[in-house]
Amino acid sequence: MKPFLSEEELIEKMKTVGYQPLTFTLEEEKEARNFLRLVNYYSFSIFRKKLPANDKPSYSYSECMELYDFNTFLSQAINNFTGDIEKMLRATINKALCQKYQGKHEKGECYLDLELYQCQEEYDISQTLFTERIEQNKEKSLPIAHHLKDNQNIPLWVMVDELTFGELMLFISLLKSEYREYWVETEFINYSSYNPKIFRQEFIRKIYSWFKAAWLMRNVTAHYTRLYGATFRVGQAAFFSQDYRKIKKYGKKKDDNKDVFAYLIAMKNLLAFQSPVIQAQWNKFLEEIDNKLQKSEVLRGYRIGFTENWKEVLMLCNSSF
Repeated sequence: MKPFLSEEELIEKMKTVGYQPLTFTLEEEKEARNFLRLVNYYSFSIFRKKLPANDKPSYSYSECMELYDFNTFLSQAINNFTGDIEKMLRATINKALCQKYQGKHEKGECYLDLELYQCQEEYDISQTLFTERIEQNKEKSLPIAHHLKDNQNIPLWVMVDELTFGELMLFISLLKSEYREYWVETEFINYSSYNPKIFRQEFIRKIYSWFKAAWLMRNVTAHYTRLYGATFRVGQAAFFSQDYRKIKKYGKKKDDNKDVFAYLIAMKNLLAFQSPVIQAQWNKFLEEIDNKLQKSEVLRGYRIGFTENWKEVLMLCNSSF
């Protein structure tokens, strides 16, 4: 077990460490003491190792903080956009299932019907999921309490807001393919501008992975996990063929889908169905990234997987594809 170190001792450690030591002015030492009082050193120290190797004899504390601040900027923005994607997921799956369902239950109760699921096992998993969520939220959710008070089943449009992003993804994975395809067809393909004869099947195959990537980014940013210089082994998204053609010439392979860039591409493909206002916010976010990269002496686009044409790949044009 390493010894516990005070703020002063941590600063001294950063000055004398063998790899990428940091320099401090008196003002920087003062800033660092206050920073380390409020932020765990463990979550900050990795950024020192992500400074460009061998570019300078040593880097300053402020230069290291530039990486940390850029990571914070990325995390906050991505968290906001994944929130927009999560809300879109809730609305579209509710609408699609209620429209398509023609079974023995009311449309708002369709999730209670075995006919919706691939088999008995998937049905049982879904009912356990809904039962546990209702039990956990019955004391704090007014809509659930209202329906339980009148001894009613909870409508799907209430349940989709009670489930977490991850639980909603699980629910969708349990559905019969005909319901999942109807959801993709009516809520996305019908609103896109690309040729459905060419891309329909690819889109149906890959859109779930894009939502899964957004779910992972939602969790990562909510828990302040590092993005800069990180790779991810969960929630990897399949590249859309139009995107892959643009990045393939820069050396990207189909399995290079573990960096932030790959997850941003997946998010871009979903935000293409959002409002022009949100798309404009996304494009502004990209411009801010570009501005930070252009001005910085220590930030490197490759640390988040960027190719030279990253902005062209990620930009939206106020239309769905």
